[in-house]
Amino acid sequence: MIRAYTHQDQLQLIELLRQNIPASFDPSEEQDFLEYLKNGLEDYFVYEAHSTILGAGGINYFPEKQLARM
Repeated sequence: MIRAYTHQDQLQLIELLRQNIPASFDPSEEQDFLEYLKNGLEDYFVYEAHSTILGAGGINYFPEKQLARM
């Protein structure tokens, strides 16, 4: 199921990030990700199966540049 992110998802998302360090992310990116989850979200979604989050992603908009970033 794909659904909108809620702040209750934060711990599972941090755990997913940690599972991908160092293969895909640097440890220093954890704090950036937390800041994004707290203050940078626009449209952000999680993919969940059997009450476990397996992935997440979102879109941020920059209308002055006619740009959206996934």
